[in-house]
Amino acid sequence: MFKGTTTKSIAIAVILSVTGVLTAHASANNDQSNQFATNENVSRSDARNIIKDYLKSKEKYKNLRIGEINKVHDKWKVTLKASNGVKVSKVYVDYKTGEITFKR
Repeated sequence: MFKGTTTKSIAIAVILSVTGVLTAHASANNDQSNQFATNENVSRSDARNIIKDYLKSKEKYKNLRIGEINKVHDKWKVTLKASNGVKVSKVYVDYKTGEITFKR
């Protein structure tokens, strides 16, 4: 009597666990597709914040400040200045991905 009940209980537990895993996997896929569907382009203020955070994370760049920010083609061109106001470098932030590229 216990053998048949145990087998049924195990079968029900397996079915419920597989159903739960498939449901969780399907909802994770929906979340990922919605994330890419609502992806927005990088704004001027976003580009400024990206560069500001990058400069803070690097010890040798902490004395630099952000100058002009202009849109050039599909990138934001950010001018970096030294503390005395001299232009040091240009940094480009990709308009779609936020990737940083340095140009001297």
